[in-house]
Amino acid sequence: MVAFFALTVVFTSCTKEGQYMPNKKISEIVYTRSHKTGELIVSTKQSEKWTWGGDFLSYIDYYDSDDHRVGTLIFRYDDDKRIEEAEDGTYSVKYDYDDGHLDEIEISRLATGKTYRKMNFDYKGGKLASIEITTYDQKDNEPLVFNPLRFVLSDEVAEAVMSMPASKGVEHLTITWTGNNITEITSGTYYAKWTYDDKVNPFKGFFNVDYSISETRSANNPIREEISRDGKVSVVEYNYEYDGKYPTKVKYQTESSTLVPGYTLTVDNVAEYHY
Repeated sequence: MVAFFALTVVFTSCTKEGQYMPNKKISEIVYTRSHKTGELIVSTKQSEKWTWGGDFLSYIDYYDSDDHRVGTLIFRYDDDKRIEEAEDGTYSVKYDYDDGHLDEIEISRLATGKTYRKMNFDYKGGKLASIEITTYDQKDNEPLVFNPLRFVLSDEVAEAVMSMPASKGVEHLTITWTGNNITEITSGTYYAKWTYDDKVNPFKGFFNVDYSISETRSANNPIREEISRDGKVSVVEYNYEYDGKYPTKVKYQTESSTLVPGYTLTVDNVAEYHY
């Protein structure tokens, strides 16, 4: 799905990158996706349940439409209360910091210990300016429990990077800011652009691989996303419901490919946030 998701007021109590200690904590997110096939409406539901240990997010349990737990993402922290590692049983994501900023992310397979990808971050004027993604191994087709590039990009852009034909490759991303929001990411023949509301982004500061860099760094919530890849442009508009300054529900439509060449489904997506 396309990237889901702050008044310029600081929403979290964190003072360093990698610390995620929000004043208002998410306890559950429920995702519903539906599309129409003929006269039949097909709907699926998935959910995430967030477990906190005091100020810190300990783990996220993932549930399918039958409410069966299908996975768990566990977080570990360093002595400075910054996220140090995330692990889902198949992949490990390690975070390294330098001079107060996130410097590198290394994604590796637990079974082999082999590095799958590294992401290196560069800053200008205290803000993220560019990212270099190095891919070390794409020979096997081992399915991903989570998409590691969703930390950086929405799925459509991530798919372009993931589908690089070489077993090893380097991708350079350039970040553009407007105020406290990331408004554009460019790389080669594709770009992603965002416009935002003026409400609090509950994911700001949440360095989790399941969320795009625009979600985890931007102060507000995206209301429009435009993605262009090889000249093909797609646009997604997000419609929110709020409780005061905080989003409680977001609705948007995406196009999904099918087995029939040239035919796509229009999918209605809803995400509900419970605090």
